[in-house]
Amino acid sequence: MERKLGTSLNPPILFCFLLVLLPGTETLEVKVSDSAVKVVKEQDVFIPCTISGYGSTELDLQLLSVHWSRGSDPVYIYDRGSPNPIRTGSELDVRLIKGNAGLYLPQVQMNEEGQYTCTVTYNNEGAEGTSSLEVSVKPSARLVPSDVIIEEGTERGVTCHANNYYPEMIKFQWIKHLNVTQHVVLRQGVSTNEPLENGDGTFNVTSQLMLKPSLGHDGEKYSCIISHRSLGNSLVLDFILSVKEWRSIMIGAVVGTLAAVILVAGICCGYFMFMKKEPPRLSPIMGSELLLHEKKATLSFQISGFRPRDIQITINLKRKGGESAKIYSWNSEVQTGSSAPRDTDGWDVAEMKQLLRNGEMNVPPAQRQLRVEMVNVIRTNKRGISNCQCTIHITPDIEEDDGAELTVKVTHSALRLPISESCRLQVNEETMLLVMDEDYRVRVGPAPRDPTDNFHERAITLGRLDGLENIALSPTGKLFAIREGNLYSGPVSSCTNQILFSPDRRNEHTGWDMFKLISVDPRGLLCAVKHSGTVFRGPHPDNESQNWIGDLGVYVGQYNCSDVDSVFFDPQGSLYAKTSDGQIKMWVKPAETDSDWLDLGTALRQRDDRDSPHVISFCPEGNLWWVSEAEGKLYKGPQPTQHNPGYWGVATFLGQDYNRYRLFGFIGGTFIQRIQKFEFLPELGKIVTEMNIIVNVKTYDNSKGDNTLNDTFSFEETIKETSRFIYDHNIVFMEEAETTFMEGIPVIDTGRDSKISLDNNITHRWDFTNTNEREVTLSLQEPVVVAIGKAVHMEVSVQKAKISVPYKVRLLTGQGHTITIEGSWEGTTFYNLRATPRKARGGKSYSYCAPKSIWKE
Repeated sequence: MERKLGTSLNPPILFCFLLVLLPGTETLEVKVSDSAVKVVKEQDVFIPCTISGYGSTELDLQLLSVHWSRGSDPVYIYDRGSPNPIRTGSELDVRLIKGNAGLYLPQVQMNEEGQYTCTVTYNNEGAEGTSSLEVSVKPSARLVPSDVIIEEGTERGVTCHANNYYPEMIKFQWIKHLNVTQHVVLRQGVSTNEPLENGDGTFNVTSQLMLKPSLGHDGEKYSCIISHRSLGNSLVLDFILSVKEWRSIMIGAVVGTLAAVILVAGICCGYFMFMKKEPPRLSPIMGSELLLHEKKATLSFQISGFRPRDIQITINLKRKGGESAKIYSWNSEVQTGSSAPRDTDGWDVAEMKQLLRNGEMNVPPAQRQLRVEMVNVIRTNKRGISNCQCTIHITPDIEEDDGAELTVKVTHSALRLPISESCRLQVNEETMLLVMDEDYRVRVGPAPRDPTDNFHERAITLGRLDGLENIALSPTGKLFAIREGNLYSGPVSSCTNQILFSPDRRNEHTGWDMFKLISVDPRGLLCAVKHSGTVFRGPHPDNESQNWIGDLGVYVGQYNCSDVDSVFFDPQGSLYAKTSDGQIKMWVKPAETDSDWLDLGTALRQRDDRDSPHVISFCPEGNLWWVSEAEGKLYKGPQPTQHNPGYWGVATFLGQDYNRYRLFGFIGGTFIQRIQKFEFLPELGKIVTEMNIIVNVKTYDNSKGDNTLNDTFSFEETIKETSRFIYDHNIVFMEEAETTFMEGIPVIDTGRDSKISLDNNITHRWDFTNTNEREVTLSLQEPVVVAIGKAVHMEVSVQKAKISVPYKVRLLTGQGHTITIEGSWEGTTFYNLRATPRKARGGKSYSYCAPKSIWKE
């Protein structure tokens, strides 16, 4: 090359030469909406933000940060593969990898109006853009009076009301129709009041048209036209004027009285609109479901519509078996909450000093252990009405906080008593790996951490899933399966004994044989691909009467799936497919029917056994898990892209022989592998219901006998006593833990010199997940003596009772932690069997035997 150029290319010259050949360096840019984004209250909105200038077809998500904020308040933070929705329900566009960083907000409220900034940092470059979000509320409109009847020569007003609208700016116009096509705008006699603000931030306003017609104006048509930014077309309210002859001479007196009434009403209205105390409204607490052990989580609630501004918030926690205790408090008029000084654990120092004023030993364990932070933002409008957006950050512990009740209590001067909202904390373990082997055995355990961590040996069997044509696993642990054209669904705990395929688990009777593949996206929506390649997605059906296609499943695209073996989603909702030749296909956003599939096979293909994957899956944290087809080697690494395909350079080898599994996925939840200790609390047991049942009657007739009748009455019946364990926890009992041996099934004192016991303290085997049944034989023999000329009915009765006994059980989880849960054991039992002789009339025999249904629960 040097000879052809006739010069020597030393490094400086070569560098300059390359600069000439290279195109201009691109600069990272962010494009947002040029005009305000408009939305009506309670509707969903999408605020666009498009990233450009990053010099490739795709973004490397491990180098990308996206920060959405409204003013100075964060709304959504995406930091190098880790999403953090601050605002409940907020999401980024699933096409983020393509530079679409738009923000989705569901059910927008008025207080969310404002300037939204999209700040992007990529590979140490930064850019931002700001969009304006306008939230509107449509007015409700009416005319008063609805029928306008005016006496000749008198003056009367017609009022046009626009109520509960937002924002304040609104326009009224009164017109008089001359004919079908012509009208005139009325300006004389028109007056419009200043808008008055309601407690929820909306406005009311009225406009009045004064009319003094003659008989010649009878039948004329008028209209009040209301224009507002929330309306696509103006609201038009019409009325027909009806003019009657003059009949009243008391007009002056009426008008004077009316003016006095209006003056008094105005004074009262001013008081109620600007000075009267308004009590706060408290929303439910959001975000308490499916918390993770020792992972920081965010809860949120709103306090709205209160006046004056002073308000106090208290957080109480009631753990299992404990008393409710205050763990945090905040007052709007002192330096507490988000502005107060905090210690290294995030505690409000002033508040904790108050809680600890009598010494640390006086602080309940709940106050010492649950780490709590609270951020409150109060906004007040011109009428003094305040709204408070509250965010609670907690770091729960599964042993202490699962099942605990968290209560928010609000105190305000307009309230006679504080108002409160409570929620139950559901704390789960870390994500678990669920697999199904060639024999259809479903197994679960913590994912392997290194090659020496033998998942195959420590994974615990849940049950079997035989004869399946297709299986999909949701992030919450729900299984979907197609079998003989029917769709079934159920939790993984229902796998044992084929309960997954019982009739009560069937979601739709027939028609699912049209689908070749099914999968579940991160939101829990079911995605199904027909043999023809048509793709549908939507909520799963709940019963057999629903037609999924058309009712729930929406068409989202078309692709030739003849060579596709499986489909799956990444945490951002992008749909992937694995082809029979080992390539990975990705569809950026299946919700768009014109999307193209992109071939990512080149990003992962190598010249060794890693070319063809056996299974491939994303864990909730975003890493890609890959099992090679040849040796079943398991790898974990960051999600690869065309722009940054360096998966194999950073992927970690975690073991081999994983190609034995037909299903490979990740789920949340608490799995129980062993019961360590079980304890009944019979002193707290009670009889829920009790009744006396006549189960048999037999007549002994000696009315015509010459001697005393001596006989023996016998009764025997084999029945089933039932019982079950009730617990309100998000737990799954593994096969080894579903049953346990217990001694001392509780004995309950009835208070009438008798006791109830199911098995008289005999060791028995009880199923923790299903109804338990035990056959018991009830029998008795009683001598019968009937005098001459008499008759006797032998009546057999038994007490049937339903009892409830609290219990505590200490469990070892599949992740190796110990937790304690509480519940109640409910049993149906029969006791106090006895035969009682009753007088009967001679010559009439009577026999009765209770039907089988009387013994059932």
